[in-house]
Amino acid sequence: MLTATTIAVLAWLIRDVADLDAATDWTRKTIPGGSPQDLTSTLVDYDDDSTVAWPAGTPMSPLLQRYLSSRTSLSGDDGLTESESASIGQELSATAATVARQTFGLFLTSKRRQPIRIVNIVPVELRRGPVYDQALALFPPQGGENSATMVFNLDEAAPRAHAVKDNDITKVRGPFFPAQTLPVPEDKQEPILIHFSITRGSLSFKLRIDYLLGDQPHSMTIGDEGRPIRLTAYNCTGPGRASYERAIAAGGTHIEPVKNPRRMRVSDC
Repeated sequence: MLTATTIAVLAWLIRDVADLDAATDWTRKTIPGGSPQDLTSTLVDYDDDSTVAWPAGTPMSPLLQRYLSSRTSLSGDDGLTESESASIGQELSATAATVARQTFGLFLTSKRRQPIRIVNIVPVELRRGPVYDQALALFPPQGGENSATMVFNLDEAAPRAHAVKDNDITKVRGPFFPAQTLPVPEDKQEPILIHFSITRGSLSFKLRIDYLLGDQPHSMTIGDEGRPIRLTAYNCTGPGRASYERAIAAGGTHIEPVKNPRRMRVSDC
């Protein structure tokens, strides 16, 4: 068996007859303790307050049911302990979906000396279903955040990245790839802003990132902290109307239970 020292010496010797960056990368991946990764990735939700919904038949803890039926302050003084807030957050992550739209910031960092270029980003492991219609927590957008590097219309049978003009999601152009590629630097770059929208049904998925390391194709699949990304359309019943078993909505200084959630006003419908 070759020792780590022997491997390092061999890598040093072949640098005169092979590409230096490729040899360095080979050494990093082969020596015990080196980095086996080409890229590191972090997916950050760029929407401070996203409207979320739960699907029919979802079991809800008494704590979550109380949250969805109580008047709470938007100032953060909601009467919940730190552990109760964490518990609700965990339950939300496990069962709820973001409604209508969501923007993520994708941070990628190269772990290699060879150049890396992103040649495609595509939703994979798609699972479609009905709209989430059991409960809704409505947090209207605060406005001003229309920027994105690329957008995905999840109503498409096979969603693909579309380019935007001036980073504005209201100005969608043709396919982003392969007309453009994205270089990945060795230090942390500005995020790739990815905007998703959906108007029909629900969808869970992960993202496959296709890239070239030098001239060799590779790919990696990521999720939202390892979980699938989930989006659902509103449960619209007519123009400007949506229906849920229960709902809360932000307004003024408080989050209030909606008095008639079966006929609630929603501008996206």
